[in-house]
Amino acid sequence: DKMAVRREILLQRLRGSNNSPLSPEDIEYLISNMVKSDKDLLINGKWKFKLYDHDQGSVGGQVLDLDPKIPYLIGVDPAAGGGGDNTAIVVINPYNLKIAAEFKNPYISGTDVLRVLNALITEYMPNAVLTIEKNSLGVVIIDMICESPGISSNLYWSENAASNQLENLTI
Repeated sequence: DKMAVRREILLQRLRGSNNSPLSPEDIEYLISNMVKSDKDLLINGKWKFKLYDHDQGSVGGQVLDLDPKIPYLIGVDPAAGGGGDNTAIVVINPYNLKIAAEFKNPYISGTDVLRVLNALITEYMPNAVLTIEKNSLGVVIIDMICESPGISSNLYWSENAASNQLENLTI
């Protein structure tokens, strides 16, 4: 029994509740098939992104970490605060929907999220489309981005009435 081995021998706990849409077997399958990152990208000398192969191409035989020509989709889920919640950033290659990079940290501030996004977009992916969950910290980050000229043009937003009804839309 793989779950018993994880729980009793490896001391790993499967998170979830009886209300979870995923069965313990499904969670076990997901854990067993996770893709590991083999490369990191350090932003501002402090914040570590895990990089993944996403068919990003190469230059002169050297595989690129991130291709500046790709209009990556960046999804940001700011921590709601307290309880060990992480701020998460996921970068997706829109041509094949593979994850290109991911970041999570429970301690990063809204100001640092802005700095990270600014560096990530201006230095590595100038054509990116940035979407941010509109929660309490998300609204602050969105406001800061709109007030700074650097990456405000990368921010996705819509005046569509249907989108205004969806207060917490994430990728």
